[in-house]
Amino acid sequence: MLQEVATRVQVSPLTVLFARSGVGKSSFLSCRFIPHAECTSNVLYLNEWGQQTPNAAIDEAIANLQSAQANESRPILDMPVLVLDQFEDVFKFSYDLNELWDKLAETANVSEPKVHILLVMREEWLGAWGDASDYIPNAWNSVIRMPPLSVSEVRNAVLKPPRAEASVRIEDALAIELGNDLMKPNAFGLGGAYVEPGLLQLVCRRLWDEAHRSASATMSIELYQSLGRADSILRGFIWDEIDDSEHDSPRFTAVNRVLWCGITRHLVIVQGVKAICTIEGLCRKLRLEDLGMAGEAVARVALENVGTTSEPLGDPSSVTSDPLSYLRSPPETRGGPPSSLFTWVQATVDKGVEAGFLKRQHGMTSSGDLYELTHDALGPMLQQFSVEFESWVRSRWYKLVGVLLGTIIGLPLLALLIAAGGDGLGQLLLMIPIIGLYIGVFIVMRMLYNAIFKFPILRRLVKGKIPKV
Repeated sequence: MLQEVATRVQVSPLTVLFARSGVGKSSFLSCRFIPHAECTSNVLYLNEWGQQTPNAAIDEAIANLQSAQANESRPILDMPVLVLDQFEDVFKFSYDLNELWDKLAETANVSEPKVHILLVMREEWLGAWGDASDYIPNAWNSVIRMPPLSVSEVRNAVLKPPRAEASVRIEDALAIELGNDLMKPNAFGLGGAYVEPGLLQLVCRRLWDEAHRSASATMSIELYQSLGRADSILRGFIWDEIDDSEHDSPRFTAVNRVLWCGITRHLVIVQGVKAICTIEGLCRKLRLEDLGMAGEAVARVALENVGTTSEPLGDPSSVTSDPLSYLRSPPETRGGPPSSLFTWVQATVDKGVEAGFLKRQHGMTSSGDLYELTHDALGPMLQQFSVEFESWVRSRWYKLVGVLLGTIIGLPLLALLIAAGGDGLGQLLLMIPIIGLYIGVFIVMRMLYNAIFKFPILRRLVKGKIPKV
């Protein structure tokens, strides 16, 4: 694969490399193609598309490459190479793409191009590249599909890094076990199963860390099994990052975690396909019930303490002042989100970016920055965490309520029965006023149930470490 791409880039002014999500395009570029190309060429890598228009970014990159080429001391050099990674992101912004096609045509449609361009994008966006054929007649002539990692490539990806680093040993059989456990079908079951390099990297990193701490210093099948194999290791990555009790300063507080679980369901379109979101868009989709049983209890405190934001929130006349009313209203009837809700969502999404769950593209649109999951495979795992978190909170709540009701009702009645002895009439006379008192207490408690009982307790119950079952 490396030789094919390298040869195409050398002979063609414009090459398009595409693959489906999770195959490892960026890893291939950073670990194989770019180091190989840098042996004989000046190479510039570009993968951020929101801070300026694409044609301006490409203009600047070409100028930098030409400057580097002019100052190069090596006697023999191939043509400079500009790598445009994650190119599908340019289609997510409201740019005039005609200017972009003109810019690419300036390079591709000349006999002596200034640089050679390698353009890399996800397979599902390849159709958008079709518009370029109106400007670049040979737009489809140098298109390469990158296949998933083969069995031998998975094996090399597992075995070679630790052997090159040499501080830990690794068993050959471990590569086979990892490949079998991580081999997954694509989102719709089409095509062959494949190993997603991002998930393979997470598992191998955990094994390497544990091997470093062990007496044997070996990445072995025994160690792999003791960690629960791939699924348990990946779950651990999610659970540890969202846990609020493992460290003195956890990344996700209990307040962030409740909101994150509500946001999670809006980060995917369908199983295995991630959504592209803005903060305002998430606010408009988010409902109070998305936050689960403790949602209102947590939201009341969070939205009072979160402060405000200066971000644009749409038409001011359409903004709802009460964030809880906004979250209760149907999404299709909403205007701009309240600033306190916007700020709470922004702060929690930032935690997801820090944890490596989300990728941020800085935007130049009125809708602000764009966010999406870093890996499609994270969607099901994050949704599973949300389900288990909600189940954990409900279980703790029902246990507590059961104990409290048993204590409040059972113990006094038992005391009455003991005090009345065997006198049935005496028991009845004692129980009548007590029952009346209980009814009065329950009426008062029902009136103040949420404010002094349910909400404060739920805000406590969402804290703590969730079992990795």
